[in-house]
Amino acid sequence: MIKRSGLPWTRVQDLVLSIAKDHELEILNAVTNFDPFHFTNHTMSVFLDFLGGLVPSLPSDFTVPPSFHLSGIMFLIACRERRLQTWRRHADTIIAYFDHGASHKIRFDHLRYAARFLDVCISESPKMKKWDDDKRTSDHTRQRAMFYREELKARAAQDPTYHWLRPYFPEVYDPPSSTVTDEHQLPEKAVLTSSLRKWLNPFRKASRRMTLPENELDMELGTIRRSDVDESENQQAEGTQFRRHGP
Repeated sequence: MIKRSGLPWTRVQDLVLSIAKDHELEILNAVTNFDPFHFTNHTMSVFLDFLGGLVPSLPSDFTVPPSFHLSGIMFLIACRERRLQTWRRHADTIIAYFDHGASHKIRFDHLRYAARFLDVCISESPKMKKWDDDKRTSDHTRQRAMFYREELKARAAQDPTYHWLRPYFPEVYDPPSSTVTDEHQLPEKAVLTSSLRKWLNPFRKASRRMTLPENELDMELGTIRRSDVDESENQQAEGTQFRRHGP
């Protein structure tokens, strides 16, 4: 129903939750193979709303099934645009499942996206900071995100196999900044771009010294065209000849 109906969660939640009542743990086992890569943004959003709707009915001490994981969700929520209408409740839902064991079941190659998600929860992007308070990350979720970030940082420090996570913890390893932006750029790309830019700078400077662009902007004189420069040089040459030979 979630995948095929295309309806917003508000239209289907009463029916879905009434069917799910008293079967919440069974459902978590059943959705283990959920693969969001084959779903639209809308379907992923409704799926997270569905998981959030199950939380109040689950036992307070429940643990997610052994094969339950949010790896694909981590990738999508870290790399796609964060929406004002859904960010707060979806972040609350993910942290709720983290609190019941899901944080330890993220696939190894998806931990970077979990780190990114936690950074967004804690720091938010400039765009998100302009949202109304009731749309931004809740205080509880931010505090829990800080806890899970510290946990992930400790794993990166203690286990050499997690060394590729270190760019996400600049306060410890001092790589290029991992400031949260709205472009969803990953640290690996930022490091590569910065290094390439430094390598190319000397060649760019040399090129600027050797060639004059067709149109060059002077702060006082305005736009200088190559034709203007050539004409000025010709006039100077003619003036020199005139002074040498006379009228």
